[in-house]
Amino acid sequence: MMLLLVVITIILGCTVNASPRHIRQIDSTNVVSVTRFAKYDVVVTHTRLGDCSYKIEFIRADTTTSVLAQDIIIHWAIDDSVYLLEVPVVTGSTTIEAGKQSAEILWTPPNGFVPPYDVTGVTQITNDEGGTVDQHQIDDGVCTPGSTRGDPHMRSFDGHGYSFQGLCWYTLAKHCTENPDFEVTAEFAPRPSSGDELKTRAVRLNVTVGDERLSMDTTNEVLVNDVPLWAAKLNGSPVNFEIITDPAMVGVKIERFNMDILWEGRKHAFSAVVSHPDYHGNICGLLGNADGDPLNDFQKPDGTRTTHVNEFGESWKVNEKTCEY
Repeated sequence: MMLLLVVITIILGCTVNASPRHIRQIDSTNVVSVTRFAKYDVVVTHTRLGDCSYKIEFIRADTTTSVLAQDIIIHWAIDDSVYLLEVPVVTGSTTIEAGKQSAEILWTPPNGFVPPYDVTGVTQITNDEGGTVDQHQIDDGVCTPGSTRGDPHMRSFDGHGYSFQGLCWYTLAKHCTENPDFEVTAEFAPRPSSGDELKTRAVRLNVTVGDERLSMDTTNEVLVNDVPLWAAKLNGSPVNFEIITDPAMVGVKIERFNMDILWEGRKHAFSAVVSHPDYHGNICGLLGNADGDPLNDFQKPDGTRTTHVNEFGESWKVNEKTCEY
């Protein structure tokens, strides 16, 4: 293995002085210095989630038996395109455990961060031996999510916030054309013990692209055209979606639309971002038209606008669906 005759130092703790942003106070007591060996390097990949957070994965570059048998501590750093200074803006540590090939972190860009973001760092095996975190750039563009949370609180792609107590199925967002490229619908059901006042929340989400439909419920189980995801994969489906799942959430990426979706069933929460320029101002539904203007988001299917929340919301009810409430 190649020995790089360089000792690197990474600052693991820093606090940011808010004004001006570029002045930082450094914790000089928290420093790691290691001699780097290529066999202890890691590479980085990322997936953007629908709420504009990221799942970042650190993967061993060398998986030979002797290396795989050791824990690799990763000291990572993330900087943005504006504040590329000697001291990283965000730092942290995670561990790839012995016998495992990778480790993941969830990261949300701080307020004021401007993409692209650069991930760098150092790995550590012993007090004085380690490797390098290969530099990785996160550049998925500016992210402004539309979302629905709680009972339910809506936020359009353009940042217009409102509450709407819909009941049954509604269109959250779709490509505004006779044959839409995509459509996202949600079922809203009454909350338990809501008293005399009706309060609802999202309990199911459908995402349709072409002839494929993903369905998700409050357990975060995923169906593809009503078939469990694991079974659909045996037949080569789905072809339009990249899906990541864990007990807490479902992440969906539609690459050709530059669209990312996050469904957190147990929280009754949905978030999505669509970055492809073809859909700027060409989306419709409860999450608005994504044209950058929050004042014109209440547009109904017939193209007219309203200032009344209930009128707007009910206009996007999916009449073909029925619910037993």
